[in-house]
Amino acid sequence: MTYRALAFDLDGTLLDADSVLTPTVLRALKIAGERGVKVFLVSGRMVPSMVPYWRQLQLTTPLVGYNGAKAVRPPDPPLWSQTLPIALTREIIAYARARQWALQVYFNDMLYPLYDLPFNRQYAEFARVEFKVLPSNGELPTGEPNKALVVCEPEDLAAVTVEMTAFIAGRAEVVTSSGLYCEVMPRGVNKAVGLKHAAAAEGLTLAEIVAAGDGPNDREMLEQCGVGLAITTGDAELNRVIPRHIPAMPDGGVERVLDEFFGIKI
Repeated sequence: MTYRALAFDLDGTLLDADSVLTPTVLRALKIAGERGVKVFLVSGRMVPSMVPYWRQLQLTTPLVGYNGAKAVRPPDPPLWSQTLPIALTREIIAYARARQWALQVYFNDMLYPLYDLPFNRQYAEFARVEFKVLPSNGELPTGEPNKALVVCEPEDLAAVTVEMTAFIAGRAEVVTSSGLYCEVMPRGVNKAVGLKHAAAAEGLTLAEIVAAGDGPNDREMLEQCGVGLAITTGDAELNRVIPRHIPAMPDGGVERVLDEFFGIKI
């Protein structure tokens, strides 16, 4: 099989521990691009948080944010966008408020936390985005959100996820990421779905893509692409179900991927 593209999760996969693209990764992907290899960024992050990396890599491929709920080539309109129904969104907000969960909702590429909590401020700083606290009177921004997310202490994540899954009862997708986040996406949405739309815009199929990721929210993408690579330092369950493993890109993974699947030596 001839592979024509790479798809990378960001945090824990392409970025280093400080959420930075290292010089080695930048150089390697520049060379890959010059050899005709397309690169897709596929993340649970909101689109504005992904754009700086997309620009730094000088990409023109659509990026995929919100765990696959949006595929877009900035600054153009989205190629693909799915949202949570507003009625369900209101239910999620009310449920989280009753439990004082650190919920945040993503309307129109803007971050709206339920409370002004340290958790939410830390997330906004990490994602390098601004935020607006949701009004306590129940008024919501216009439109529908691409996803909602509860920021958890690591020791609380499993319990919150079990409870949220039971509450959602199949009306949306619930997945964890980064050992901190319980995420709720539109029904039927995952990273593979969003990447499929982004790839089609470049004349590609998932079978022509080598994908790498480290979290439970990467599973469908790794299973459905031509090659799926689980990051060795990532989620233990993902490493169990995905047979091929590789170090994170800053730790030698990028050289191995380019050499093994594209014949490019860095």
